[in-house]
Amino acid sequence: MPKVLFLFNHRVIDMKYRNVEMEFYHGTCDAFDMKEILPPIETGNQREEWRKKLTNKVFFTNSLLSAENYAKKAAAKYNGKPVVYRVRPIGEVWHVNTNEYVADKALIIGRVL
Repeated sequence: MPKVLFLFNHRVIDMKYRNVEMEFYHGTCDAFDMKEILPPIETGNQREEWRKKLTNKVFFTNSLLSAENYAKKAAAKYNGKPVVYRVRPIGEVWHVNTNEYVADKALIIGRVL
């Protein structure tokens, strides 16, 4: 079962490292005009066509390097240039893999790349 992180004052707190604020990134491409990151079930856009689970969630990472890699893959698929956004999760945050997280959606708070 994934571990739940807690939202406090729009800060994500990892209870393993009490009171450590985490930064999150989402890698995509400039083929899309976005103000927030919405799940594939709402947008119809999903880079990983093989993925059948969690289509009602958005993925993001706490690793800038991983976000850059995801952005390159999105750029190759959608014929755009890589873009990495700093994001703020909306809804419960779930840790699903080493440096991957999911939430209902995510607000774009800045562009990194």
